[in-house]
Amino acid sequence: MSRVAVDPTPAVAAAAETALGAVCAACGHRGLHELVAANADYVVDGVCRQLRHLDTHSRSVFADSA
Repeated sequence: MSRVAVDPTPAVAAAAETALGAVCAACGHRGLHELVAANADYVVDGVCRQLRHLDTHSRSVFADSA
């Protein structure tokens, strides 16, 4: 998700957006907002896990929150 929002390369951003759209459709969600809402617990768990290990994930926590 963070790749779509901040990638300076339009081709990469377009490919990421297409892939996320395919995941949404395959999982029965009408859009990215539904996919995120349905999986928010996994997102929160991942961020918390990274916060517990800032020494190895110092940059990725901030990329996920962008």
